[in-house]
Amino acid sequence: MDVKEWFEMIYYISGIVLVIGVFIGIKQFKIAKDEIQLLKKDYETRNKRASVEKSIEYLNLFATEFIPKASEVQLNIKQNVTQIYKGPINNDFRFDDNCNLKSKYIQDLLRKSIENDAVDVLNRFEYFSAAFVSGLADEELAFTPLSRIYCEYIESMYVVLCYLRKDEDHSSFENTVKLYNSWKKRLEKSALEKRRSKLDDEISQIQTERIKHIGHE
Repeated sequence: MDVKEWFEMIYYISGIVLVIGVFIGIKQFKIAKDEIQLLKKDYETRNKRASVEKSIEYLNLFATEFIPKASEVQLNIKQNVTQIYKGPINNDFRFDDNCNLKSKYIQDLLRKSIENDAVDVLNRFEYFSAAFVSGLADEELAFTPLSRIYCEYIESMYVVLCYLRKDEDHSSFENTVKLYNSWKKRLEKSALEKRRSKLDDEISQIQTERIKHIGHE
């Protein structure tokens, strides 16, 4: 066999080896891809489980510690002021023409709220809110049982929050404000959808009949 034939044989064999190598590489890539997907799925499952566990932990904390303390503070404030501020409320929780420290009533309400541990309770709510805003806990699990009472309490503390956020960048209690706005909008949307559904039901039950004009069979 001459040199040319040797080179042709080597070239032929190398081509076969290359093809085999490609198939092996593809198979290994698929195996690696499947393993990565399994690892990713396992990672997501473990993360989801951890998120649910953390959510349950915060739900329990909210029910057993936050609400009793918040209710106590609210009761003490109501006993010491003529009335709680009921709005209007802006989404940024900032003093404006409707609510500001020029008002004697707002000053008195703020002072009585601070004297009765309102800031301490709001700090607890910020701690709670941060867990859900950051994604550490699953806010979807907390929304149904907690959203309404959460928003009602934050609204009752509007004057104190405005005071605590009166710095230039209004960054204090940012997690509380974010969670409030998210849940408040969802509650409002849900209420509107229920009203629309009720209207649709009422409309569907109304029987209408057109009056035939002369010459119309």
